Amino acid sequence: MNALPTVQEMAALIRLEAQERYAAMKHSPRLTPKGAEEKMRKLLVEAADHRARPLVPSLLEAHQWEYQSICTDSQVDFNAVAVVQHPAYLLNLFEPGDVIWTGEVHEMGERNFRTREQCLETKAAFPPLTCPSTFKPGIWSRKLENILHKRFLVVESDVIHRDQVGAIFKWLRDENNLHLRVIVDTGGKSLHAWFDYPKELWADLKLVLPALGCDRAMFIPCLPCRMPGVGRNGRFQRLIYQS
Repeated sequence: MNALPTVQEMAALIRLEAQERYAAMKHSPRLTPKGAEEKMRKLLVEAADHRARPLVPSLLEAHQWEYQSICTDSQVDFNAVAVVQHPAYLLNLFEPGDVIWTGEVHEMGERNFRTREQCLETKAAFPPLTCPSTFKPGIWSRKLENILHKRFLVVESDVIHRDQVGAIFKWLRDENNLHLRVIVDTGGKSLHAWFDYPKELWADLKLVLPALGCDRAMFIPCLPCRMPGVGRNGRFQRLIYQS
């Protein structure tokens, strides 16, 4: 049914092409290890664009999963769930005792870092953003060094239409064995798919997904993402799918 390579296969081809191009280049004798690393990084990006980007139309066609189909396939009918209850479904993906950040993008303070249980008990409206990683207790800054656990990878695209991007999510779930947990309608143009943190595939995904049109920034584990159940520009950020 599907002759498309997996993420691992794509990444292997990308690395091989970059290594071959690097070996064929003339390098200055003054090239430092840092300079060589930067050269290879650029070659990897170019090879990823060359190898992965042309596969996008085939991938979108082979794994079509339009917005309405995503909603229909959800184990929970979120149209029947009050939107104010949507945050609890997302928060319950975390482990007991996990310290979770919620807030506006630049907010850092004690009130922004609460355990899962404290978040679930809150009666106040939730702020618009959260984070797929958890943090060390007693830390009030969303810096990389303060992350305790990378719980999830959030995948999104600003360049693939919301009726098409589901194909990327479905391909990752069905052909690459990533565990898709929920999908959030951001209330804007994009969807956020939350996958269990794919430790073994992380480096390969970071290489391949941006070339397929997914947001490279989402690989920053402390980057904020949209919290469901919150209003945005006259619409709601809301869950549309749970496995």
